Amino acid sequence: MNILVTGGKGTVGKPLVNELRGRGHQVWVIDQVHSHEEYYDRVDVGEFRQLETFFKGQDSCHFDLVYHAAAEFGRHNRVHLD
Repeated sequence: MNILVTGGKGTVGKPLVNELRGRGHQVWVIDQVHSHEEYYDRVDVGEFRQLETFFKGQDSCHFDLVYHAAAEFGRHNRVHLD
C-alpha cells in the first residue's frame, strides 16, 4: 500500500511511520523539518500552495491512505489569548 503521513517526523507521526514501514508499506512523509530521506518532502500543510505543488509532483504515485498527524504540539506552540 502507498501511504502518506503528514507530520511524519513528529511525536505522533514518527512511530506511525515506523510501524507502517515495518508492516511492508511504502510510506511517504511530509513535514516542516529538513530531511534527506527517501519518500520525504518538506511541506507545511497549512500552506495550500505547498500541498498543491506536492500532489502535482506525485502524478505517478497515488495514495491508498492518508494519515493526518501534522499539528502543533506542546506548550510553546499554543495561542495566547491575553
